[in-house]
Amino acid sequence: MVDVSSPGRREENKQRTRSALEQAAARLFEQQGFEATTVRDIALAAAEAPLTALREAMLTWLAETGSAPTILVSGPPKSTNRQADEAHALKNDLERAITEVFLDRLEAAGADRKARSTVLRAAVQARAGVSAIRGMMIAYPGGGECGAEDLMTVDPVRTRSIEELTGLVREAFAALEP
Repeated sequence: MVDVSSPGRREENKQRTRSALEQAAARLFEQQGFEATTVRDIALAAAEAPLTALREAMLTWLAETGSAPTILVSGPPKSTNRQADEAHALKNDLERAITEVFLDRLEAAGADRKARSTVLRAAVQARAGVSAIRGMMIAYPGGGECGAEDLMTVDPVRTRSIEELTGLVREAFAALEP
């Protein structure tokens, strides 16, 4: 049953974004004055990095649903070519959707959404984020410190607690940092 008295996740994200923009604007107005502050300055000061946003979205998903999105943690190769093709298509759809969100964020920060470098940045970051999760499941498919050789025998989605997945998501995204 859905609680209609509390705002949905989308509305909460909008409120959080609005609050971050307001705080950034107030800080910049105080630091450099109203006339010297541009909308781009405010957006840059308030926008979190795309990979941070993706990590936080994954952690929110885990907290709210109590399960991992199976497309990201699909585990061993599929038994038929058709299943493998379907899983690959779903992953590609997810990566394209995340790329679009990253393009929205980059555009809000002042980047030209259609510029080749902006599209490349969004596409690479989206795939890096998805790959961090998939890499996590290859490195730790069922708990403990096991490697890719165990991938065929363990169901990575059903064998983990949400607390363990949360820690692993944080660890996976930390691996993307220099």
